[in-house]
Amino acid sequence: MTTLVDLTTLTFSGLHLRAADAGKLRGYFAAAFGDRSILFHNHTEEDGFRYAYSNIQYKVLGGVPTVVGVAEGARLVLLAFADVEELNLDGQRVRVDDKELRADRIEAGVIDELREYRLATPLFMFNQDNYALFRTLPDAEGAAFLTKLLRSHLVTALRGIGCTVTPERPIMVLPRLEKRLVNVKNQPMQMYVGTFTANVALPPAIGIGKSISKGFGTVVPA
Repeated sequence: MTTLVDLTTLTFSGLHLRAADAGKLRGYFAAAFGDRSILFHNHTEEDGFRYAYSNIQYKVLGGVPTVVGVAEGARLVLLAFADVEELNLDGQRVRVDDKELRADRIEAGVIDELREYRLATPLFMFNQDNYALFRTLPDAEGAAFLTKLLRSHLVTALRGIGCTVTPERPIMVLPRLEKRLVNVKNQPMQMYVGTFTANVALPPAIGIGKSISKGFGTVVPA
């Protein structure tokens, strides 16, 4: 079963940033528009953090700063577009002379065919507990565990954008991933790059895994 999902993509093609600057992009939008919706920053006054799929995601893809709003985040990014005249990136003000907005309705969900996807940014696969478990597993069991985690991240993403995923129609996934160490706050973290095949339709450039609001785990058609 598939669902039509709203997707808004805001790009600043006149700017060139490093992938590590996605957090600075998030910081600007959180400060500038956070009073409009919690979805711009995912922090709550009560609990400190909103533990749910991030419907607004900040990325640097091919050097281009990109904001993706999906499902309920799509309208918020659309409304913010006109108000972005400059970016304050960690104290550095950058005039925006070239910005582009694209609004689509995309079919998403579990489907009957297999599709190929590529990780455009490293996938942050683990939390602390499942990484500790993964390190104890032999190679074959570790590979199966990675496949299980990837499937779980796909389920979380699809449900987070309003799609229905049921045990009666499971997600099948074949990963072809390679390890990559990525520095996060000066700490090397084990992440993954590569491709995978799955019976899912995903909106382009949405994220899966951990820290997707900061650009990790961005999935594009292979």
